[in-house]
Amino acid sequence: MAEDDNKKPTSPGGVFTNDPFLNIAAAIIILMLVGGLIEQLPTMWADISAAIEGRIGSLGGLYTTTYVVAVGFSAACLSGAIYAGLQKSSIAVAERKELKAVTRAAISGEDTHNDRWQHILSYAASDDHELWRLAIIEADVMLNEMLKVMGYQQDSLGEKLKNAEESDFRTLNQAWEAHKLRNTIAHEGSTYNLTRGEVDRAIDNYRQVFNEFSYI
Repeated sequence: MAEDDNKKPTSPGGVFTNDPFLNIAAAIIILMLVGGLIEQLPTMWADISAAIEGRIGSLGGLYTTTYVVAVGFSAACLSGAIYAGLQKSSIAVAERKELKAVTRAAISGEDTHNDRWQHILSYAASDDHELWRLAIIEADVMLNEMLKVMGYQQDSLGEKLKNAEESDFRTLNQAWEAHKLRNTIAHEGSTYNLTRGEVDRAIDNYRQVFNEFSYI
């Protein structure tokens, strides 16, 4: 037990020892290391910031490039769509003009149309109310036949007129007005009091329609 009491206490371990001079030297070294690290912190932070900014800058450049490409592609698509629409519209107009020209060529050579029209005019010019009705009904039959030649294959004249477009049928309203009077005459018969003014207006409407397509 005496021997144990005479032993010197040992260091708890670590950097410091029981020697005060060594402890002072270790403390100085540690302070120097910490001080050097602190001195390097601004430089290290600057390097880290530069790296982060570089990364962000690269991403920003990539975003800008992607945005420009997307806008350019969208503009190209929009321009293509507008061009296609204009081309389609011009083709449709050309087709309508061609159809009207072909129709006129097909129906203008029929001398019987003029003969029938002259008979209709003679009926309308008479003083017989029954001939007035016949004039309008015959003119309506001619109108139906003309539209059939033009390619309208609907069953009734009313359905043909519904499928016509004013863009290639300038006298469509006149055709409708004359046809409505014909329907009134057909439905009411002799009970309808047809007047000279109605006959003249209906015949003039039919004339305008037939002249537009060179049918008479």
